[in-house]
Amino acid sequence: MDQADNYFNMFYDCFDKIEQNPFLFPSADHFKKGYRYCVCVVDTIYYRLNGDKRIEIITIIGRQAF
Repeated sequence: MDQADNYFNMFYDCFDKIEQNPFLFPSADHFKKGYRYCVCVVDTIYYRLNGDKRIEIITIIGRQAF
């Protein structure tokens, strides 16, 4: 498997973890009320549970150079 496939699979592993237990991950209320986040190696997945208990991925932010 090449690097791109590994990167792609890494996200889907994180998505599965979020789906299985969305409250396992920390609140991101400092970012926006009701958001949660999952750190996925060097990227951060921000998500929320909408009214019908479905998970909505808001954004994925990659590592940033400061």
